[in-house]
Amino acid sequence: MKRVTPILLLLPLLWLAGPVYAQGVMTPSGQGAWGKQVFFSGMAMNKQPYSTEPLAVVTLGFGIGNPKKNLGVEIAGNMPYYDVVTLDVKLHKYLGLGTSLAIGSNNLFTTGLNFDYDNYYAVLSHDFRHNFHQRNPFSRLALSLGLGQGRTFSTKWPKDLVRDKPDGGTRIFGAAAIRLGEHIRLEGEWTGVNLNSFLTFHRQFGRLPLGLHFGFADLTSYSGDRILFVVGLGAGYRFR
Repeated sequence: MKRVTPILLLLPLLWLAGPVYAQGVMTPSGQGAWGKQVFFSGMAMNKQPYSTEPLAVVTLGFGIGNPKKNLGVEIAGNMPYYDVVTLDVKLHKYLGLGTSLAIGSNNLFTTGLNFDYDNYYAVLSHDFRHNFHQRNPFSRLALSLGLGQGRTFSTKWPKDLVRDKPDGGTRIFGAAAIRLGEHIRLEGEWTGVNLNSFLTFHRQFGRLPLGLHFGFADLTSYSGDRILFVVGLGAGYRFR
């Protein structure tokens, strides 16, 4: 049976989607893709929990609507294996003053899996700006706080239970991102079952934003059997 790491099926947008500074690598955020935007991201993990097998996931998606004027819809497909496809759907709204709200489902539809990986969540994100000059370090701080249910946010690995670890996750998840420089930010997040930390490098080339991140997942003993190394690449494009 295929092993699919649940947290890796939460692929991020590594680019800046809309007016709010995006955050969260393996957790959802209140931001999403706008109309006429398409995006790509790829992520690789050196090993999976309780396995020596690596894992790579590719995501393609697009946005519909304008979350500032009305409502935005983001639809994304993930491919962790050549014969496995999962679908994510998010509804998101920009509330103003740097705040966004989203509700969604990850892995709402799946093909090629004989078990259920769907997750449902609601999340609120806010961007704090005490200095609008983006070249200044620590000029922006972004926070997200959400509530989710399903395999990603509340279900442990079967071997976690054998090792007498807590039965389930917290269902509450959150993320924080702080700008270290013009193109660098440090991110930390609690997924509901473990703690992750990433360093993200991002750059805008006209209408083509690119992002690259390196980091570590499963930093605590709350779940899993080891700290995992993760690397990811993302890009987006907005048509006129």
